[in-house]
Amino acid sequence: MPSGCRPECVRRAPARVGLVAAIAVLAAMPAGATELDWLAYSGRWGVGKSGETTELGLEARRPLGEDGFNLMAGLAGTADEALWVYAGAALAWEVNDNWALRPGFAISVFDEGEGKDLGGAIEFRSSLELAYRLRTNLGVGLMVYHLSNAGLYDLNPGANSIVLTVGFR
Repeated sequence: MPSGCRPECVRRAPARVGLVAAIAVLAAMPAGATELDWLAYSGRWGVGKSGETTELGLEARRPLGEDGFNLMAGLAGTADEALWVYAGAALAWEVNDNWALRPGFAISVFDEGEGKDLGGAIEFRSSLELAYRLRTNLGVGLMVYHLSNAGLYDLNPGANSIVLTVGFR
């Protein structure tokens, strides 16, 4: 154990490494990409299973060209002190001038805190967001996602979330 480090700081080390990795993904994005989009969200984590709690998150998205492909990285946590960081990709399918459907996939580093044990530190996040553009630089939406280790560990209960989103540039 590092000098001056209590057991909880060693337990949180994977989440810290994941945060550095997510920042590195954003920093490595091409300089010619368009500006960064932000997504803040809040809702319920662990929906439909024991351990349901409140969650908050912040995600950065970097659109790459006009085809709707986005790189993303984010940080989220629950009232039970669970913390996860993630990095991945999403598509933005523009249904019309105001509506968009956005499926996404990310690799996450998870720390359960005092909350639900998902089996291990490596988790996968699959999401689907329905978003409505209010103005050029502001939108709202509803997102559902599933966080699971896909059987990497013996324990794999997964967690479902439903959150309201606010997107801004």
